[in-house]
Amino acid sequence: MNATDFFATTIRATKNQTDYSMGSWAANKEGGIRNYPYSLERETNPSSYKTLDKPGYWGVHAIGEVWAELLWVVEQKLIDVHGYSDTLYPPKAEEDGTVPAGDFYKPKVGKKPLVPKHGNSLAIQYV
Repeated sequence: MNATDFFATTIRATKNQTDYSMGSWAANKEGGIRNYPYSLERETNPSSYKTLDKPGYWGVHAIGEVWAELLWVVEQKLIDVHGYSDTLYPPKAEEDGTVPAGDFYKPKVGKKPLVPKHGNSLAIQYV
């Protein structure tokens, strides 16, 4: 899986932009270094799990490109349900080691671990 593409895309994502090419600047071309930009639009990025059956998609980078697209779509669905956070960083722990829920975590339930409440921060934790 190309988690690097997923993390890089998530880190630079904004609330209103959903299409990202990878390595455009480094490659000096708008489309970047992948076959398609990461996008929610099937016309822009037609990659799906079935794409992995095609010749040319058997190498590690090609497989990772498809998985990163799938993760991008899942993340956007999580954002649709749970909302978007402008920060991916949780609040700092207090001096006693407790972590405040703030606007980052869902309210703590019993001894269960803290869970981010926004779709993009949930996606980061899942991956």
